[in-house]
Amino acid sequence: MMAHGPGHRNSSDKPLPPTPLPVESAVVVDAYFTLFNAQQEVACLMLASMTSDILKNLEDYNAYDMLQELKTMIQQQADQELFEIVKAFHSCKQEKWQFVGSYVLKMKGYLDRLERLGFLMPNELGVT
Repeated sequence: MMAHGPGHRNSSDKPLPPTPLPVESAVVVDAYFTLFNAQQEVACLMLASMTSDILKNLEDYNAYDMLQELKTMIQQQADQELFEIVKAFHSCKQEKWQFVGSYVLKMKGYLDRLERLGFLMPNELGVT
């Protein structure tokens, strides 16, 4: 694995620029291929760490596009989890013979999961 300086740390955060034309200077061409090789290395490392299902969908992507697709997939999963938690939270009712403590813990669990997703319950809605 090649070591990258600070300028290459985020080389996959931006799309690769177009291939330099042959009239470009050797410095520009070298810089382009340095960035290209860094992104290829990142893409290979990312693919090596994926499950086979995700790998099949992303194996032809470059590092930047792979990151964008992964962000979309993660956001979709978070949206689905948020929907499921809110649905469960709103439909949660204390059972006739259920202890109040276990009911409160269940509700707190939903609130904790919402908080991990970045959704805090406003204090105005809490009971004091």
